[in-house]
Amino acid sequence: MKKIIICIFVICINHQAFSKPPRPIFQRMKVKVNNIIIDVEVADTLEEQSYGLMYIEKPLKENQGMLFVYDYAKPLTFWMKNTFIPLSIGFFDKNKKLINIEEMQSSSLLQMNYDTAKSQGLAQYALEMNIGWFKKNNVQPGHRLEFFNSNKGLKSSSP
Repeated sequence: MKKIIICIFVICINHQAFSKPPRPIFQRMKVKVNNIIIDVEVADTLEEQSYGLMYIEKPLKENQGMLFVYDYAKPLTFWMKNTFIPLSIGFFDKNKKLINIEEMQSSSLLQMNYDTAKSQGLAQYALEMNIGWFKKNNVQPGHRLEFFNSNKGLKSSSP
């Protein structure tokens, strides 16, 4: 009986450890880089930024991604905890100019060390896309991120 209780306890603990929290509702908007229109989900609150693209199991659609918006430019570091699709990430400065692009490999639920990516300078925006998207679309450092609709409605106070 004692072994059964221990097994049930272990199963419950493992279920809690691997159950995913509810996904936030992200605002969507259109942005443009190198004349390519991208449909993005916007992560501009701490909750949204912490969740990001975790638990997504299928690659994103063509020209679809996630835009992380911060209140001010700072060194940014991203990791791939519970992120099951490989991604490319572009870091943009306060003037929306692309600083650098990094590739990140997917992770698993049991993984303890995660792939990370860092901005090579102060960044205020980060754009996550399917891996290889920037190269495929000839997007390079120096290209600018453009917002189609006004920033009105973004929760962050970013310009």
